[in-house]
Amino acid sequence: RPDVPRFFVEFIVFHEMLHQLFPSPTRPGRRVHHPRAFREREKAWPLYEAAVRWEKQNLRVLLRR
Repeated sequence: RPDVPRFFVEFIVFHEMLHQLFPSPTRPGRRVHHPRAFREREKAWPLYEAAVRWEKQNLRVLLRR
């Protein structure tokens, strides 16, 4: 969608690629989709804070469409 900034799309692709590096471990009774190593690497994205901020401000609108 043209109203979604490129940096956010790139962040989402980066996030999904991290799932290949850090598979979700299964713990008794639950699955951890974002283990600590995943979250640490995700925060290394140069525009991580901007992407998280943009998502928080726009997610509700994006999910309605």
